[in-house]
Amino acid sequence: MAFSQKLCALAEGKDTGVTETGLRWLNATRKCIQVELAPLLLPYESFTCSDVSAHAYEKQAGCYSKPYQEESGICSVSSADFWKIFWRTRDTLGLSFVESLLGLLKTKLSCTGGLLPFDSSMHLIHMRLQLPLSRRKRDVPSVSRAFINQESLEKTPFVMATRLKRHSRHVSDTRSSRGRRATTDGVWLGETNQQRLYHDLANKGALSISRLLGWDVQEVLWFAYGTKTPDSNVFNVSLLFVDKQTYGLQKNDWSPRVNASEAVIKAGQVLSRSDTRIMIKNQRAWMQKFQACSDINCQLVFYTTEQTDSAVSTQSRQRAYL
Repeated sequence: MAFSQKLCALAEGKDTGVTETGLRWLNATRKCIQVELAPLLLPYESFTCSDVSAHAYEKQAGCYSKPYQEESGICSVSSADFWKIFWRTRDTLGLSFVESLLGLLKTKLSCTGGLLPFDSSMHLIHMRLQLPLSRRKRDVPSVSRAFINQESLEKTPFVMATRLKRHSRHVSDTRSSRGRRATTDGVWLGETNQQRLYHDLANKGALSISRLLGWDVQEVLWFAYGTKTPDSNVFNVSLLFVDKQTYGLQKNDWSPRVNASEAVIKAGQVLSRSDTRIMIKNQRAWMQKFQACSDINCQLVFYTTEQTDSAVSTQSRQRAYL
């Protein structure tokens, strides 16, 4: 509900720069999510936080893709509108609802063939981080589980389906006059528990980097998510990076504008130093590889650096616009 309320606030806000098509999608999506969660608000039976989260994530992508039959889905929203919605929502939510925003991104990518153009102020930082192996040989998942309350990650789809079916006769279908949402197959239905562990690690690492480089006091925004690698104590971090002023999100109109390209290159230079400490819950992580890219799939790499045990080797390729 809180996530849908943020979408509502964004739709009602002034000077968002979002087109009429984008605003219509925002309103329809917000209503769809609220209707899908309505059974959870009934007093007949209690639901845990994990119940609510599991159900919400399973319904969100359908609401993103096709809120109602007569309403256009996220595929009709332009990339310019999408990034305005994405970054304004990220700015409002902070580090909350990471999975919901990631679901929004993955759903949009699913209808654009995995391509989503950046503007000149956006970059993707792709890093490979290594966590230390203790004497117990704790790998990435086991380290992360020590940071997260595992109970909050449990999903109970069978129990949820049974309870919701039991309550369905008590819930009036508020969508009947607008047409039921079409069934959406093959869409994002929420992250797995293991994926959430890596996302949590990625965000803790990105937060440490943000504080190290002063991003938290600069006019920049970032969004991070993680993926596993074959090496049990190494994981990948994808970090979207943008200048706030591009989307009118700066706190002060007189704040100096950040050069996003220079900022991500500086990040690579600092992180490649052997004395740089990336802290993830009192565990020091090392940056093995760093790439700065100007596209969502990191095919257009304009800066890269790698760190080895004995030395740091850096190779830079800068495009004409840098």
